[in-house]
Amino acid sequence: MQRAIRKEVRMMSDDERRRLFDAFRQLKASGEYNRLASIHRQVLLYMLQIRSTH
Repeated sequence: MQRAIRKEVRMMSDDERRRLFDAFRQLKASGEYNRLASIHRQVLLYMLQIRSTH
């Protein structure tokens, strides 16, 4: 696996942008996107809770 470099969406070719958005649509359709979003939300809430108690 090679190192990934984040590419600005506005700098992507039409094909790259289409493939990216297709991947997001697949993640949404499978429910995986929402599962990952939930994990991130839980971590954020946990971190905010810890921060407010110190």
